[in-house]
Amino acid sequence: MKNSCIVVLLAALALSSCSKSAEELLPTEEATIYSVKYACGPACTAQGWILETARGTTYEPTNLPSGFTSHDLSVEVVYQKTGRHSDPFNGTGKELIIIQQIKKR
Repeated sequence: MKNSCIVVLLAALALSSCSKSAEELLPTEEATIYSVKYACGPACTAQGWILETARGTTYEPTNLPSGFTSHDLSVEVVYQKTGRHSDPFNGTGKELIIIQQIKKR
């Protein structure tokens, strides 16, 4: 009986160590990058970037690489939501995301 428990525990350990974590299985999503202007105080407008997913949800990326700062650019992206929004007069007001992977379509 003791040997069977050891075998079961070792099998469970081996199976769990072979599975990929949830972070490694993040889905790639099609999106488009747009240039937008936003208010940044009295008599001021600033330019920012938003990412619009194929489902129509828009986000403000915090770490958009410079090679992807092009209006109406189609991309495939893996990102992480932060649950935060930029401060008033300091961004687009959309939810902030962190880009983990991005490539042009």
